[in-house]
Amino acid sequence: MRTLWVLVVAGLVVPLGTCSSTPRSCKTLPPLPRVAACAVPEGGWSQGGHGSAADGYSVMLAGRIASAVDGAPPDGCFDSGAVVGTTPRPTDAPFMWWFRAADTSGKSWTVGALVPQLQRPVAPGQLVSAEYQWSARGFSPTLGRLEVRDGTGSLLLWLGQGGDIPDLALPVEVATLRRGDARCQERERCGAWRGHDLVISTGAAQATLRYGRESVLGDLRLVHGGYDLASSYTGCSDWYVASILVAAVPAFPVARPAPTAPRDATSPGVTRPRAACGPAT
Repeated sequence: MRTLWVLVVAGLVVPLGTCSSTPRSCKTLPPLPRVAACAVPEGGWSQGGHGSAADGYSVMLAGRIASAVDGAPPDGCFDSGAVVGTTPRPTDAPFMWWFRAADTSGKSWTVGALVPQLQRPVAPGQLVSAEYQWSARGFSPTLGRLEVRDGTGSLLLWLGQGGDIPDLALPVEVATLRRGDARCQERERCGAWRGHDLVISTGAAQATLRYGRESVLGDLRLVHGGYDLASSYTGCSDWYVASILVAAVPAFPVARPAPTAPRDATSPGVTRPRAACGPAT
């Protein structure tokens, strides 16, 4: 729908221009930022009788970090298939970091992360607590979360993924998160979907997090990794679009361990993903 704006001057109608309420194509926007996290037993799922990720698991870590390194994590962490966010590419290695810590039973886990322009916020010997969750069942959206805090309880990293906002277990620093305006749209044979902004509140302040962009709100830096929802269907029973990916990190970290590898100043990006296929819910 297009709206014609006019100005009436002394009985004359003067057109001022037009504006369109239809969102632009998502393909015309910059690539979505690549954010991801993984967690596997030390040595990988195939070693030491660890079993497999199957269709979901959850692990809680607490204690001092045994090792912390810049670069791609070992143990097949990002190759396990149980990745929260977008599976990184080998070229993303300069932006990755990982650490090892034990769960509540004493088993050692490898935890990896990728967030644009986030230097490794942890160091060997540092006291941390972390929780990793991941599940993917059938044609349902992938659900996942990584939350890492230091010994004082301060947030170091939160990354959440789901089909829609209610799927996200928000950190306590985020009071509310709700759907914003549609920023872009695409139409396919089985239906149409839109990419939405997010409106986020910390309780003390509120801001709009634009689709595929970053924003600083108080003490948090927030990364919009995509929020796509179907807006219409044309009858395909095995088609849906429902995905959201958000990351939150400290806007001004108090201390950052020196990286062990040089970092490029360019944020990693990823080609906009295709719509997911599965039964409408």
